[in-house]
Amino acid sequence: MNRISSYNKIFFLYKYSMYVHYDNNGEFIFVNTSNIHFNVFDYLTVQYLYNSPNDNVHFFNNHIMKSVFDTNVRKRQEKIYREAQRFKLAFSRFVHMVKLKVKKKHNYVNLIFQPFHKKPLCICDNNRVYSFEDLELYHMVESCFNYETYDIPTILHLKNPYTNLPFKLHHLIYIYFELLQRGKNSLFFTLYFKHNFSKDALMARYEVHLYVNCLKHKYHQLSDTRKLHNLHRMFRAFPKYSTFVNIRVELFQKLFGNLSEPFFIYRNLKHIGADDDSAFLNLYEKKIRNRLSFVFRKNPMLGRKILSKSKETNRYVYHVNEDISRMNL
Repeated sequence: MNRISSYNKIFFLYKYSMYVHYDNNGEFIFVNTSNIHFNVFDYLTVQYLYNSPNDNVHFFNNHIMKSVFDTNVRKRQEKIYREAQRFKLAFSRFVHMVKLKVKKKHNYVNLIFQPFHKKPLCICDNNRVYSFEDLELYHMVESCFNYETYDIPTILHLKNPYTNLPFKLHHLIYIYFELLQRGKNSLFFTLYFKHNFSKDALMARYEVHLYVNCLKHKYHQLSDTRKLHNLHRMFRAFPKYSTFVNIRVELFQKLFGNLSEPFFIYRNLKHIGADDDSAFLNLYEKKIRNRLSFVFRKNPMLGRKILSKSKETNRYVYHVNEDISRMNL
């Protein structure tokens, strides 16, 4: 057996060697259980992490968080787990730093063939070093959470734009910490990191949040005409204020332009059958109603067509009430 085939094995060979069953030649040996420092719970923890093909996080979620042992045993298990994780992250970073020094660089300019404005973020992938602006890598990360298919959020793989191949797990971890250090913190990438980069786990807990994020991205791609049309649809959904659509477009945009995106999100949430007590649904509906009721209180006649007799032609003509003097805009 290869005793140093993983970071876990390297760590336990030097930190908890008394619990390892293999000698320097990879031959199986018995553990000395008569040692006064031997602890059976430490032994079980080390054996699992040393031999398990699963990630350490799997052990934490399924054996520490759901442990049937008492608090002291759980604390010892968690201590070993945290030490192993800290070593894995530190050692993998060290290996990556060495590769950055010795491997051949692929590019000396950014994705738009401009010189780097500041120190680039370098990633060693397939034995080549790729350099990125932190901002362009941040936008690549953000774009992975902006798409949906048939109203279902789709989390895309973060790919290397030079090879069109997905970055590996250790690359994602490195990218997360590097962007965090440079102040480019992505909300959903942080949640993705905390869920061990599991799409299913992230979707199970934050599907509605991801969908709302997709809707925001989709809304910003609409033309001005489509956004205005969306606003007109809002007054069909809230008919009490339907007369507001009669005012001039410029004034209409000034009063209600900031409701276009909330209504777009609200309408699509209703379309997919979100529950009436959904927190998101209530949030956006309340925001819309608050603004409409505010304008209505200030001028209940806004948008009403008022007939009056013209002194010049002696005919009846109408004008639209557009008085906003009490709104302090």
